[in-house]
Amino acid sequence: MAFKKKTWKDRMVEYAGRRKLTNISTNQSIICDVARSEGTVSQEGDALSSQNLNDLEQRIEDGFTEVKQTTDTLNQNLDGAKIIHEGSGADVKYYAQLGADAASKKLLGSKNLTLFKKALIMDGTNVQRYWLFRLEEMDVSSYSSLKVECTASFQLTCNDIVLSQSGTIDLKGIDTVSLMLRLNGASNPYYPITVELLV
Repeated sequence: MAFKKKTWKDRMVEYAGRRKLTNISTNQSIICDVARSEGTVSQEGDALSSQNLNDLEQRIEDGFTEVKQTTDTLNQNLDGAKIIHEGSGADVKYYAQLGADAASKKLLGSKNLTLFKKALIMDGTNVQRYWLFRLEEMDVSSYSSLKVECTASFQLTCNDIVLSQSGTIDLKGIDTVSLMLRLNGASNPYYPITVELLV
């Protein structure tokens, strides 16, 4: 929301120091002029005046203007990309997005995460060996997709999505996933299989 500048005005009266004192017992009133009697003033301080308050308003407005100019310049230098944010406080996340193309939105400050690149098939019988990997309730809110590359026979289950050939699973709008990966083979060599979380 843009900053809305307010113009402050001083209160203007005929008798600034005049007060009416009422005796609560007799309900009789007298009018008195009140003046400060503060002894030695070690520091004058800043007056709560329209001049000082309006100066503060102006400095705040100048700050907002400077931030907007800096942001606009940054967005221009990003060749059509823009910085957007979601959430607030400690939960805020910043993204880079190309124009209005929501599919191009990428989380800033994160990197792709490689879960593993190869697997050794050891379990099972000599005829049918397999390798099993399970991962429960992993936070994937900072990632856009899960990528699997493998030439061997496998089955990957990501929540309720099943993948049995190399491909990508869309994670947009998903905060946590449970993974189960079974890799099949007839012997026990290392099989190249890459599983990555992509930002």
